Amino acid sequence: MAAEPRTLASLVDAYDAFFFDAYGVLCDHQGPLPGAHEAIAGLRAAGKTTLVVTNDASKPPAAIADRFSRWGFSFTERDIVSSGGLLHSFCAAHGLDGEPALVLGPKAALDLATSAGLHPVGPDAAPARVFILDEMGYDFVPTVEAATHHIVERVGRPGPQLIVVNPDVIYPQGNGRFGLAAGGIARLIMDMAAARGVDITPATTFLGKPHAPIFDAAVTRANTRNALMLGDQVATDILGARAFGLDAALVCTGISARADEANYVLASLTD
Repeated sequence: MAAEPRTLASLVDAYDAFFFDAYGVLCDHQGPLPGAHEAIAGLRAAGKTTLVVTNDASKPPAAIADRFSRWGFSFTERDIVSSGGLLHSFCAAHGLDGEPALVLGPKAALDLATSAGLHPVGPDAAPARVFILDEMGYDFVPTVEAATHHIVERVGRPGPQLIVVNPDVIYPQGNGRFGLAAGGIARLIMDMAAARGVDITPATTFLGKPHAPIFDAAVTRANTRNALMLGDQVATDILGARAFGLDAALVCTGISARADEANYVLASLTD
């Protein structure tokens, strides 16, 4: 069944909480998208909970909130549910305090990993678990080659060996352009390992959308399951929310322009 065309205003009364993807819905890398400020303000005036539910793992949730503040939003750290913010509970659950890890991401991502208890190491260290947080901040080819070697060497050891904190394959850059995201790097590593005859799928764990941990964190934060996920990517935002049991609306200002899998489709946050 095709998704029902709706406006955000027509959905306000149906839900207690609204979960917004960041890039492609509220903003792109150039700044806020049209109608984003007004959408959040209108929902809050109606007494609704508004959370940013994002696969951004390049920085801590507080830094994400600060960036939104510079763009005129009034989000606090508590309003941000990010895949990077799941690292602390993940590492605690798996007993990874002090664990050597090759962490792919910029300095802020390495600092986030360190605060979660990991011990980031360089590509030339002995084989270690690999955490993919972001697509930036490292010498791409040698680091990806080293990451693949680390994981192949560790296949069969207990616990996850490749942890994909941000599963997004691409992200909207603005002006109709798209960029490679961390999940795309994970796919490359998995394909490289497969070419060596090693299936690392059983040793791989994903934290962000479309997987359950981030949606569980969002409904816990909102204290309700009567929530609508608004996103621009079918594979992560829409299918992830529906699999978790939430309604989902595709907002056509980012990557995807059609989603029969969504409950609703919004041309934008203003229409």
